[in-house]
Amino acid sequence: MTAADEVGPASLLRRLEALERQHRRLKVAGAAVLALASVVLLIAAEALLAVRHERFRGPLWASRMIDAEGVVVRGPDGAVQAMLAAERGGTPRLRLFDADGTPRTTLSTDGLHLAGKGHKGGATVETDADGSARLALLGPDGRRAAWLGALADGSRALFLSDQDETSAAMLSVAADGGLRLILADKQHGQRANLSLPRAGAPHLDLSARDGKGGATLGVTTKGAPGLRLFDRDGQSGAVLIAAEGAAGLRLLDRGGKDVAGLVTDAGGWSRLFLSADGDKAGALLGVSSEGAPGLALFDQRGKPRAVLGQTSRRGELDNRGIFSLRLFNEAGKLLYRAPKF
Repeated sequence: MTAADEVGPASLLRRLEALERQHRRLKVAGAAVLALASVVLLIAAEALLAVRHERFRGPLWASRMIDAEGVVVRGPDGAVQAMLAAERGGTPRLRLFDADGTPRTTLSTDGLHLAGKGHKGGATVETDADGSARLALLGPDGRRAAWLGALADGSRALFLSDQDETSAAMLSVAADGGLRLILADKQHGQRANLSLPRAGAPHLDLSARDGKGGATLGVTTKGAPGLRLFDRDGQSGAVLIAAEGAAGLRLLDRGGKDVAGLVTDAGGWSRLFLSADGDKAGALLGVSSEGAPGLALFDQRGKPRAVLGQTSRRGELDNRGIFSLRLFNEAGKLLYRAPKF
């Protein structure tokens, strides 16, 4: 090869191609070195953080966590707007503050509390370990105004209170599906109770301010309505009932025994009875379904002693017969009859 060949165009072209191949190899090697250096730096940073924060010896994302007992968030003016802290006992609590620096919202594992401006009014949501949950609403004076609960036994209840917490209303659903509405006052207790048992009959109970005396309105399982009035002793009073074409009014003495009553039965009879002891009738006034009236007087043993009425010749009440009077002795033997036929 001559000197001219070494500096000719072909020689220069070969040199340029060799330099280009060398440049490409340097670029690949440089990129590999840069990538390796980045990995080394990341590993070193992770190692330093793991040494400093031993509790976070985990994957790379753990180095992004904040390890603190509390966090305070401030606004542009430096006022506290939010605070997250672990309080004594290990209970975490988040508080949100208004522009006046008053905590308005508090969230913890115990529940959620919302307060009105100036701590007037608010709401609280709480849960218990047994699974029950409650929602309470507070009035502007801070007193409980309403309470809604779902209890662990499956029952539900809604409680409403007046402004002075002296009277209240409660609507509840028992675990078996029974319904109840109770009206009460703080001083005298339950005043009204409307119940609808799942497998029973509905009834309404009303009581006086001192809990003595009242009334009960109900319907039996067979659909018969009834009303009972109680005196202050809880025994004497009156009972009004209607069932299957019959109706009756009974008056009760202090022992709860029937001493007087007015009854109409399905057969068309109407009767008025009076009794001294509530066991045996003293007097019975009746009208048959055919319109025949009659009066019977009984002794202490319940035996008839005198009978006055419109009877037939066979002695039965009959509006086609004539009026008669019959008297009996203690043994029930007829002593006198007029007219004699």
